[in-house]
Formats: sequence, C-alpha cells, structure tokens
Amino acid sequence: MQPEDNLQVQDAGEAGVLEVIGRIVARPDPDVLVGIGDDAAVLLSRADRRLVATTDIQVEGVHFRSDLAGPGDVGWKALAVNLSDVAAVGGIPRHALVSLAVPPTLPLRWIEDFYRGLEELGTLFGVTVVGGNLATIPGPIVADVMVLGEVEADLFLRRTGARVGDRLVVTGVLGASAAALMAWERGVQGAGIERLLAVHRRPLPRVHEGRVAARSRWATAMIDLSDGLSTDLLRLCDANHLGVRLDGAAVPVDPALRDLAARLHLTSLDLALRGGEDYELLIAADPQHAEELAQRIQEEVGTPATVIGELVSPEEGCIVQREGRRLPLESLGWDHFRRSAAPGSRKRPS
Repeated sequence: MQPEDNLQVQDAGEAGVLEVIGRIVARPDPDVLVGIGDDAAVLLSRADRRLVATTDIQVEGVHFRSDLAGPGDVGWKALAVNLSDVAAVGGIPRHALVSLAVPPTLPLRWIEDFYRGLEELGTLFGVTVVGGNLATIPGPIVADVMVLGEVEADLFLRRTGARVGDRLVVTGVLGASAAALMAWERGVQGAGIERLLAVHRRPLPRVHEGRVAARSRWATAMIDLSDGLSTDLLRLCDANHLGVRLDGAAVPVDPALRDLAARLHLTSLDLALRGGEDYELLIAADPQHAEELAQRIQEEVGTPATVIGELVSPEEGCIVQREGRRLPLESLGWDHFRRSAAPGSRKRPS
C-alpha cells in the first residue's frame, strides 16, 4: 500500500498500517530469527554478553510539539533517547520494539514519516525494529520505544562506582537543545538558530563515545544528560554518596549560545546547567587517565570531550565555581513529577 496524502489510519486498517511499517523497517539482520509479523520476536544472543534493555515514552504535548517537530523528527528522537540510555552503560544497541497509539483520523502518511525518521537513525547504529504494537486512542499521539542491546560482561558501566577524586568528563557541547526551544517559543530570531533547532529535533546519541569509555576501563561511572547537567550530575553524586566541584568555566557550550543566551536573559552556563535534552555523556573517570580518556574519545570518534570537575567527599557538598564564586549546585533541570518547575528551568513539551 502506498499511502495517499488524504488517507487516514482508520481507512487503512491495522493490516494496511502494518504493511506500510514493514516496508520501511524490514531489512536483513542475522540476529533476528523471527521478526515483525509474528507474536513475538526471537533473537540470537551471545553467551559472553549481557542483555541491555531500556524503554522511553514520547507523548505529544509533553515530549514533543507537532508544530515544532515533524513526524520524522519524532520517530528519530523516540529512538535516540533510548540509544542514549544504552550508550550510558557502554552498550551496543541491537533491536527495537515500537508501540504507537494514534487517533484514528491521523493521516497514514504521519506514521510512514515517523517510521522513516526512526529507521534513518536505526540504520546509523545498526538497530533493527523487530516488533511492537499499534492502537488507536482519541489523542494525543503516544510513542513507546523499547531498545535491546548487549555489552561485554566485564565492561558495562553504571551510575554507581565513582570514587572521591574521580574527574568528570563530558562529551560534546551543552545547552543547544534548550536554547533552541526557548528561542523558538519566544520568537527570537538570529544566526545559528536553525542549526540549534536541528540539534533539538534530531539529537545524536553518543553510542560510540560510550563504547570508548567502557573499553578504556578508566571510566568508573556514567550517565547520559537528558534532564540537564545540574540534575543529572546531582543524580550521579547521589548514587555514589559523593559531592562535586564543578568548574563552570570549563563546561563546554555551543558557540552559538554566547550571543543567544544574552538575548534570552540568561548565560550560556545557565542553559547548560538547566536545559536538558543534550543527550551527551557524563563520565566519572580515574583522575590519572581522565584527560587521556577525553583525548581518546576525540581521536577515535571525533567528538570533543572535556574535563569539567572533580568528585569530592559528601562533606564538601556539591559546588559550582562560576565567575569567581563558589555556589551551591542546584537541580535546575527537568523533572516530570515535580510540583512546579525550578525557577528559570524550561518546561516541556519540546
């Protein structure tokens, strides 16, 4: 079935929708013994690997806005957030299951474009869609993606394992996604905003960078930055019962933020600390090898990595050094269940 522009989900029926999806995501994978179209997928597993499993939900009006992100962007991001979680344990993503609940009047073309965006990212990282579920609801659109991966038994990383004296290494640059969303919501125009919006709509998960960290054996703990540096760093500290000294001047921010942040009445560091949806990796590393790990990530993957702080005893607290002052590090990022957002923090949907 070739979707017509005016064809709705209810016109195609479940079989028609499945035909469209299968045509997009079906590709050879030697590890898939039974894939889409059966009651369950059957996958090959390796005795020397550990299974990695994660899931994340995307709800229209909460996690994405249809007037900002097209269906292909939504599909890309629905997979990306899960791949980022796999990256945070040093794993290799392999397979995805996608559950999609949509209004019956939704154009079938929306589903086709959603899966094309998801498949585009999946192809980059060798991830095959092996099943899922479909349902109709009055709305809003809900996409729930589960990713299965693997990691060597002696290499996987957790949020725990960090020690006093470990240095903190962050991949990439921070704040771009938050700045793009805030600028778009406020109607701020300027050079570089379209590029920042592209980063916001289609983040690139740091799977390869996570593998470098895991294989180095210098990393002691790792977490992905989905909810803002301040929130996720404090989660890492809490998990390890440690404090932190964060060097605000060392935090890498997107170059386009320096002018844009002032127009948003914030600083670049504010956007990095509270923004969220960067999907970079924050790595605790042995102090003797942290700089070397950052350099190795740059050399092997091409992604810059920066040492931004040090883990300290809990008695020393959680401090950010900025503009010559030592200030308490507060959780300023996203929290679904917080009664009200932290002052100045952005609210989704995105």
